[in-house]
Amino acid sequence: MLNSTEKRIEGKTLKGDAIVITMANGHIDSISPLNTAHSDDLPFVAAGLVDLQVNGYAGTDYNTLPLHQDDVRHSYGMLYQKGVTSLCPTIITNSDDGISSLMADFAGFCAADPQIRASTAGIHLEGPFISPVSGPRGAHDKACVQDCDAEKVKKWHTLSRGLLRILTLSPEREDGLAETIGFCVQNGIRVSIGHTIATPAQIRLATELGATMSTHLGNGCGLHMHRHNNPIWAQLAEDDLWCGIIADGFHLPPALIRVFMRAKQGKILLTSDTTAFGGMAPGCYHTHIGGDVVLTEQGRLHLAANEELLAGSAQSVLECINFLIRSGLCDAAQAWKYASEHPARFLGLSGKGALSAGKQADIVVLDSQDSTLRVLETYLHGEAVYRA
Repeated sequence: MLNSTEKRIEGKTLKGDAIVITMANGHIDSISPLNTAHSDDLPFVAAGLVDLQVNGYAGTDYNTLPLHQDDVRHSYGMLYQKGVTSLCPTIITNSDDGISSLMADFAGFCAADPQIRASTAGIHLEGPFISPVSGPRGAHDKACVQDCDAEKVKKWHTLSRGLLRILTLSPEREDGLAETIGFCVQNGIRVSIGHTIATPAQIRLATELGATMSTHLGNGCGLHMHRHNNPIWAQLAEDDLWCGIIADGFHLPPALIRVFMRAKQGKILLTSDTTAFGGMAPGCYHTHIGGDVVLTEQGRLHLAANEELLAGSAQSVLECINFLIRSGLCDAAQAWKYASEHPARFLGLSGKGALSAGKQADIVVLDSQDSTLRVLETYLHGEAVYRA
């Protein structure tokens, strides 16, 4: 464990190799093999998790105005308990002014609070350039859905002070598509396809223009689609698209996750898409988006009026990792990589996502019981931000 004077962590990787990590000035200084006859007694150590889609957590909704800095900091603190050291707070479809206010708020919070800034990998804007069709539109407000507009993206990028890093859009909305993707590519904003009924040709066009990701593939799409010509198959066929998935045990069946993993190989991005109800106690709640919802003991969030309809996610990306492990879809080391190294690489965060010398000392210490990983400690830039 950490000695505050020596800045040293002893543990074993998720593959079982005993190591000692030394830290200095917020970075990993060295990683060396640890000679010990008691490696079974060591905790696991891993790089901090990077979640690309977080709508809120622990009672804080990142889409409710006014948004308060203390609430955002509290939600980040609760996510540290789940091993998340970097995240993309996600702003969904809203009025133009609402999106502007939220962009400016997050930019201000990052400027005022070094810890919020250290954990904010960028802002994910999910919408408003998505399908207006019920089903693929999801819980997004139809009244605010619109065609792509590069000038608005420029404005929001400016208001975010460069924090806007991911834009989810539907290429079925071809008006302004080329200009919008072009601006994003030129300014380091990753374009992701989601909430769509786009044709294979439209998905091909968006990829050629510079789209590089699928937002929660298998969700945000129609319930009834052509068996061959549909947006899921079309996105799986695009080698340049990273595949975001919500593996909380409720959004996708294990067989489909297995297919996605085989098709996309090294381009799986595990995300939570969690909401303000993540980390909350089971019970009945009211939300301004979906009305009355129920959070079950198992962690499933559904509409109170119809338990068959999900009302978003209430699981952290750590729970998604544990679902993959328990389901036998992959081992712990691979599942963790899907939520650390892969998203860091996708966003170009060269200093995050892996344990190696020179990387930022964003480190999680874990134990494992019954194929379930549990966080013992979390370090952000070498400083402890959570201890169980």
